[in-house]
Amino acid sequence: MSKDMEQGADTFEFAPCYLEANGLMVVNDLHAAPIRLGRRKDDYTMAIVDKLHWVIMYANRHRLIPLFTGDFFDAPQASDNNLNYNLQKILSTCWTNKIVILPGNHDMAGDVLSNADSLAVIGSSGIVRVPRHSGPFDVFNINGYRIGVGGTPYGRQVPKDVRHMFPENVGGVVWLTHHDWAFGGLPDTIPFHEIAGCGLVFNGHIHLPYEPVTAGETVFCNFGTVGRTSVDQMDHTPTIAVFNGDSLVPVEIPHKKDVFNLTGRLVKAIEEEEAFVMPEGPSFLESFQSFTHDMATSNGVMITEELEERYRDGRLSERTYGYLNDLLEKVVSAARVKA
Repeated sequence: MSKDMEQGADTFEFAPCYLEANGLMVVNDLHAAPIRLGRRKDDYTMAIVDKLHWVIMYANRHRLIPLFTGDFFDAPQASDNNLNYNLQKILSTCWTNKIVILPGNHDMAGDVLSNADSLAVIGSSGIVRVPRHSGPFDVFNINGYRIGVGGTPYGRQVPKDVRHMFPENVGGVVWLTHHDWAFGGLPDTIPFHEIAGCGLVFNGHIHLPYEPVTAGETVFCNFGTVGRTSVDQMDHTPTIAVFNGDSLVPVEIPHKKDVFNLTGRLVKAIEEEEAFVMPEGPSFLESFQSFTHDMATSNGVMITEELEERYRDGRLSERTYGYLNDLLEKVVSAARVKA
């Protein structure tokens, strides 16, 4: 047995509560932050707060136990006390204090969660449980099934056998991970391995969803991020997973779809088209105007800088650079006329 497993989940004792519930609700990678992340153009902080509020209200309505698979925060020490207060206040409205939040790599400044990390502070409040090491967390009564729940924080060793960790009356085990599993054949990842005694693994860390993978008796699931922190996730639908003992149901979280500033992606699409023919007529101009409407009032500064940078470093041909500059001038002029 590894040192990790011997230490157990040392922020709370493993004392099965057998709480009655209608299901487990799994939430991946919230990435709460007091600043706008990546190319998000909306109020990212408020969007995350709203999502957490919806998640907890959904858990209350359906009597579900929330389980977070890591990266609750985007940075170990969230600098905004107001954000921390709002998150903690929302969590405190949950019908149960048996919520588990697994530490992810973004939650920890070091190899293990420390008392200085924001997630540990929330864990000390008593409204949620935050395990610092790999091990069993609890046993719940889910619609007549006794389900054991455990997990492995980021950077810890995932066990290969959990049968000895839970009481004999447990009918199944769900394990939480924040791990580089090889979903979709991703490079530099870790091969799946069966976890004896565990039927379901819910994984965070990997931000896009993948089809479940079976290794022996263990099924590995990855539903993707709730936070959507980068443009590659623009088409991803933030989803929770509800496990009721018999079935696993994905539930979409209400969200805005158009939240990314795509400046530069249009340029990249044009420059990569070898046989590119400059489009004529008003339709392309109208599309470009729609794409740049929020920048036009500031004279297209953001797009101008992007075009110049790509032209200087050779990523954009002179022909395309000139065409897009001319087009941008038309957009800005049109915006001025409307103003």
